[in-house]
Amino acid sequence: MYIKYINKLVIRMSIRRSTTEVGMHPFTDVAAPSVTETALADLVQSFYAKVRRDELIGSLFNSAIDDWPTHLEKLTRFWSSIMLTSGSYKGNPMAAHTKHAADITPDMFSRWLALWAETTAEVFAPEDAERLQGKARHIARSLMMALEFHAGQSSRLSAGQGTVIDAYQGEDRARG
Repeated sequence: MYIKYINKLVIRMSIRRSTTEVGMHPFTDVAAPSVTETALADLVQSFYAKVRRDELIGSLFNSAIDDWPTHLEKLTRFWSSIMLTSGSYKGNPMAAHTKHAADITPDMFSRWLALWAETTAEVFAPEDAERLQGKARHIARSLMMALEFHAGQSSRLSAGQGTVIDAYQGEDRARG
């Protein structure tokens, strides 16, 4: 009996070790949650480092943001509220973006989404990266519609809207 117990214990310990190395909870088949406050902070830092260096969107972001550390903390709270339902974000992203409507193009949304997809795939497990990407596509659609409405730029945004919104809506539908 004692030997059976030791064998089970050894097996469990090896399962625990191998599953935690690949992001699984020990002793279960359930994936460990990789979307945490800390992971979101890392994501936001990595993503906006890329954004700031990007040829297409970097100058817009760099001219719009005066205090990057404070802004990154706010964005971490935003994504925490979205993904973890923490309620820690207090702000109005629509109002913040409509101030820059004249400078934002559909190609910029496409680039933002591409960088987001790239960075989420680097930081998170595929399932969590896909969830974050789906949320970002939804946010991009909402922002584009708000910019179009508030800035009166129907002709400029609508002309390119199909490339961004329709393509990403198709991805959402394909994912179910």
